[in-house]
Amino acid sequence: MTGLAAWRGHAGRWLVSTLWLVVPLVAAILLIAESRESADLAGSARTWAPAVTAEPFVDTAAAVEVEWQETPPLIAPQWGGLIERVLVVPGGALSTGAPVARIGGVDRLLIDSALPFGRMLTEGAEGADVEQLNVVLRELGYAADEGSRFSAATRSGVRALSEVLSGIAVDEFDPGWFVFATSPDMVVDSVALQPGAPAPSAGSEIVTLRPALVAGRVSGTQPAGTSVVVGGQPVGVVSTDGDIDAAGLAALSGLLDPESTNGEILLRRQLEDGARQVPAASVVTGANGALCIVGRASGSEATRVVAVDVVDSFLGTSTLTQLPAGIEEVLVNPSREDRRKCT
Repeated sequence: MTGLAAWRGHAGRWLVSTLWLVVPLVAAILLIAESRESADLAGSARTWAPAVTAEPFVDTAAAVEVEWQETPPLIAPQWGGLIERVLVVPGGALSTGAPVARIGGVDRLLIDSALPFGRMLTEGAEGADVEQLNVVLRELGYAADEGSRFSAATRSGVRALSEVLSGIAVDEFDPGWFVFATSPDMVVDSVALQPGAPAPSAGSEIVTLRPALVAGRVSGTQPAGTSVVVGGQPVGVVSTDGDIDAAGLAALSGLLDPESTNGEILLRRQLEDGARQVPAASVVTGANGALCIVGRASGSEATRVVAVDVVDSFLGTSTLTQLPAGIEEVLVNPSREDRRKCT
């Protein structure tokens, strides 16, 4: 009897222990199932949010691969006098036609030309350098001959230019007015000019330049009309193949590291009329990878699941290219049944 009583005691304790573990577990499973069923069936508890009109564009960060090319330094021509003002700074952009410094009472202009100028030119002169002078004068907005002669028209342009540079109109072109450049746009790296110092000797380096950004490509196919964003403004154009045009490269050259072949930039995509913004939690992914929302007219009981094109998601908000007519609200956190309808 003693052995049987002991066995019954052990069995009873085992049964109590087992029920202590199993009963709470079964209750938890039933509670989870009931909660999921309630979440799927309780349509009245669903949360709807308005689909608001989006900005006409969307800005997104993008990785870019770039190619740099060394840029020759700027060289001093034949100058005389003192350096009165230095008009360029390290890190600053420099474009053809911009003044580099004021030396000996004359502003010296950066000029991107086919060849450097090396002689004084007066009316009656002819040659390749005269032809190039006429080209430069026209590009700067002054009168000039159409050919390779220093004509009366050229003299008129030279007089107007010299008056702007020094305040004195002269008939003879001085090659020291121009600093020869090989590119129309560049970024200054360092400057070897000091106000109050004598003009540097001819042939000395006066400005070193950062490498030129000659190519840039964004990976992937880009929508037509995509542009680079610099300082909050769109600049240049990115082709559908991802190539950045010259205007975009010029704007980016001062922002990217010339020691690196890649970086990150901001792109702007123009959106068509009808673009909308919705909570990111309202967008679901179907079994086939499609993106969908559940939409309805404001306050309506009739709903429908529609496929959408998401162009951007940021801080809990997704931007859609458009929504079908009549959809004014979207369902936040659609149910599993709604998700199964996304195709």
